[in-house]
Amino acid sequence: MQVLYIEDDSALARLIQRRLERGYGFTVHTAADGQSGLRAIAEDRPDAVIIDYILPDMSGLDVLKVIDNEYPDIVTIMVTGAGDEAVAVKAMKLHARDYIVKDTPGKYLDAMPELIGRLVEHQRLISKQRESDKLIRSLSTAVNQSSDAIIMFDPDGRANYANAAFEKITGFATQDVIGSNPLGGSDRAWPLAHEIWRKIISTPVFDRKIVERRQDGRLFPAIIAASPILSADGDIERYLVSLKDMSEYETLLSEFNQAQKLDAIGTLVGGIAHDFNVSSLFRH
Repeated sequence: MQVLYIEDDSALARLIQRRLERGYGFTVHTAADGQSGLRAIAEDRPDAVIIDYILPDMSGLDVLKVIDNEYPDIVTIMVTGAGDEAVAVKAMKLHARDYIVKDTPGKYLDAMPELIGRLVEHQRLISKQRESDKLIRSLSTAVNQSSDAIIMFDPDGRANYANAAFEKITGFATQDVIGSNPLGGSDRAWPLAHEIWRKIISTPVFDRKIVERRQDGRLFPAIIAASPILSADGDIERYLVSLKDMSEYETLLSEFNQAQKLDAIGTLVGGIAHDFNVSSLFRH
């Protein structure tokens, strides 16, 4: 754990540095004023910064203000003197995680390591949760914006999600599909749902080509795939079904095959013409 202690009293700074490094395994760097402390933060990005309120070039609150604006994920602890409760309040408004009051017996030195460890661990959990939330939002956006239709069923077969592509591909209204239950006979919103659910019951994971009917009755080729989504305990929480419209692919494949046939015919006609010319030449 990387810790920066900004303190102009060099003897006190060395004392706290030794105590945190030898007794608790922290890696501690010190800075004698606010500007050098900010430079160290920019270069090293420590996990925690301990800031003495009184510094030779700027106040600890000024340092805290910069950290709050530029490095909000760094844990900050303000060190104040006895009777400086107003300073502590200002520090907390600048999002200092906590403050310590210097006392004459030096009890604050004993409290400092536990406080640093607890606050840094809490910040790591917050950062981890933020990353998890960010990933979930990205996955949600990817599913919502997917060009393939995505539908989810609960373990009882009730549809509880369909993305925008579902309505675009099938023509069936998303709001009519949500809540429909093939087992309960309410599959009119999307007739294929009943067939999908029968397939899921027998084979939870499948991937196959089908010919699907749009809401207006037109047929189109598609690939449908389904798989279960499991909880941490291994129980099925829901089923994920994707439907890919293969119309454009089939059209391109047909055009490609047609072009190959035309090339083959051209080659054959060219060969016949060549043989005919050679034969005529020998007759003459």
